[in-house]
Amino acid sequence: MFSTLNRVALVTGAPAGIGLEVAKALASKLDSLIVIARRIDRLQQLSAELQSRYPSLNILVEAADLSHPEAVQSLLERLNAHDRNVDILVNNAGLGESELFEHSPWIRIRQIVELNVLAMLRLTHYCYLA
Repeated sequence: MFSTLNRVALVTGAPAGIGLEVAKALASKLDSLIVIARRIDRLQQLSAELQSRYPSLNILVEAADLSHPEAVQSLLERLNAHDRNVDILVNNAGLGESELFEHSPWIRIRQIVELNVLAMLRLTHYCYLA
């Protein structure tokens, strides 16, 4: 059976929806949790909530807009500086579009691809190599 003791999990899109529920579920089973999202205020609120429930949990809060390649690179550099190997990766952050493709602005389509495809692949590659 897979043990989560002494493990580090990284959850993107952590402060809301599925990411929030996954972060809460993992928090009781891990030693360290890295939570990532765009809004630092929501991340800090999540961190405070989890820390109050699980005082021994080591939580790293990282704000990053993963739809921007330079933000992904900066995040990876910060993660390297913390020298933590990620055992569990939850690529939860994502964007969608309700407009028809031909009516969607190119910038929105590009953001979706950057976040849903490229950032996910970069994080997966990073965690695999770590």
